[in-house]
Amino acid sequence: GNVSINGAQGCEVFWQVGSSATLGTGTSFIGTVIAQASVTFNTSATSSGRALALTGAVTLDSNTVSVTSCAVPVNAPVISKSFNTPSIIAGGDSILTLTLSNPNSAAASITAPLIDTFPSGVSVFGDASTTCGGTVGAPIGSSAVSLTGGAIPANGSCTVTLDVTAPAAGTYINSLPSGALMTSNGNNVAPAVATLTVTPLTTPVQVPPTLGK
Repeated sequence: GNVSINGAQGCEVFWQVGSSATLGTGTSFIGTVIAQASVTFNTSATSSGRALALTGAVTLDSNTVSVTSCAVPVNAPVISKSFNTPSIIAGGDSILTLTLSNPNSAAASITAPLIDTFPSGVSVFGDASTTCGGTVGAPIGSSAVSLTGGAIPANGSCTVTLDVTAPAAGTYINSLPSGALMTSNGNNVAPAVATLTVTPLTTPVQVPPTLGK
């Protein structure tokens, strides 16, 4: 069987897998699987959630997959994220923006630190800033950014912005789960996901000089 804590529903649980994911025979699984490569369901495995394979296939064998939806609390805050340059060369940089939105007519105070931990290989490249008030923690070279305190304006939004880099080629999935943004008006229900693609740094072809006489 499966057990969730704090009343979590399948729509609120996300599993990020750096390679391929396999659900064993007869497994009863909760949550959305996001795999870098493929997802395989062995015989009779069931899942309450989704299976997302970024570069490979989702393989089924007599399985039941039910996609559940969560009721969004009225006026719950929302968080989204994006890279201004979603594809960079190795060693380059991109600006990551976290946007915090509040559809409530009262300001939403941030009641616990909001922490975004980057995938391995991504780090802070430049200074971080915010329009939410509070304190931003993002030392250059670190692998996370945090926002402590502050508030989201009524019927408005604010942002946390910082420069990040990755020295090695690859696909980096930066995700924040549901409940990561805790405010006086409730927590975010939907997760926030952004992908940074890093391509290899190519060396220009060296053409040898010629000599004529």
